[in-house]
Amino acid sequence: MDPPLPNPGGAALERLTVGIVGCGAVGRAFALGLARRGARVRLWSRRSESVRGVLDAVGRCAPGRAAGVEFEEFGGLDAVLLCVHDDKVGELARRLAAHPRPPGVTWHTCGYFGIEILEPLRAVGGACGKLHPLLALPSESHLEDPLGGGVFCIGGDGEALALARRIVSAFEGRELLLKPGEASDRLYHAAAALLSGGFVALLDASVKALARSLDLEGEQAETLAQEALQSLLESTRANLRTSSRGKALTGPVARGAEAVVAGHLAALADVDPQAEELYRALGPIMSRLGRYA
Repeated sequence: MDPPLPNPGGAALERLTVGIVGCGAVGRAFALGLARRGARVRLWSRRSESVRGVLDAVGRCAPGRAAGVEFEEFGGLDAVLLCVHDDKVGELARRLAAHPRPPGVTWHTCGYFGIEILEPLRAVGGACGKLHPLLALPSESHLEDPLGGGVFCIGGDGEALALARRIVSAFEGRELLLKPGEASDRLYHAAAALLSGGFVALLDASVKALARSLDLEGEQAETLAQEALQSLLESTRANLRTSSRGKALTGPVARGAEAVVAGHLAALADVDPQAEELYRALGPIMSRLGRYA
């Protein structure tokens, strides 16, 4: 057994050893969070440079707590996190299940899937679960604790669920427990993607529309437009913290100003038909919210 290590982030997970498969944005975030809270982290990725990058990041905030290993060394670990693309989860579950000593607990971090995709590990006696951070994690991030205080969708067999809850608690996070069945996992993930990805797409359309109205050209216009709209978003977020969604809604749809809305649609149609379609699609939802404010 490895000797005890200094614990810079608390002892909540001090006796835990977790293998992380995949060293992208999600794997990096979990490696940092687990190591800061005392866990030993073992890393593997098909890309060795990704492992080195995560090791460097962990070394800066929790020296000595992470190491790169071969995939075969995940056998017998307390737990393994599969932080990989959706289409790789099943393949890696089968590889772990074929190990002479499969890990005690295995989670995946894919929002779309339930735990059924880990069935090969359940068949050999492993506890399986889901541990998905409901956070936008960019590939380029300099945060030392990107998962701290976050929300996590969890689920799984008894031991896997209990250990996931322990990790969420150590992260000072909150848990979401879905209804059973694949439909719940897909609806959860659709809601997350609609807000996170849809928000960025909506911002892009809004920035381009505003930039066309400014007495500036090119990149300078878009930069100023984005800065201005981000200020607007901050005020909207502040409203949502203290009000219902309906009461936080402002603008012509909320006021029932039909002539103004028609003018918006005409202006957008002239410069960006896709933005006009977005406005039309969101209009009935905004109208409903305004009626029940």
